[in-house]
Amino acid sequence: MNTALHTSTLRYKGQNNHHITIIDRDAWIAVMLQVEARELRGPEKVVAITIALHVDQTGRCRRSSALLAKACGMDERSVRRRLEKLEAAGWIGIEHSGGHHPNSFWLKTPPEVALSIFGGRANG
Repeated sequence: MNTALHTSTLRYKGQNNHHITIIDRDAWIAVMLQVEARELRGPEKVVAITIALHVDQTGRCRRSSALLAKACGMDERSVRRRLEKLEAAGWIGIEHSGGHHPNSFWLKTPPEVALSIFGGRANG
């Protein structure tokens, strides 16, 4: 992975469930795009970027899977599979609504990726 990004451009806030949360959306997208295809494939990146582009001022994306599917040019089932992969890999958090409201998503960064970007600093 190319870690050419300057650490000063990556702002982060503590650790959340053992994942460092980068609070700068553009920096998060840049880091996520650097991940090799064997770790995170193109369709997952499309869904992740779509979520990132719809994050509101609270740091959450509250789009239904149907709206995400439309924005990504995928079917809803494919988007749901990609969401599961992104959550399992530590790139997003999902708060399941359990009702007629859309789920809530937030951006996360897996610790091994964040530590490589921040030069071994996990807190700071």
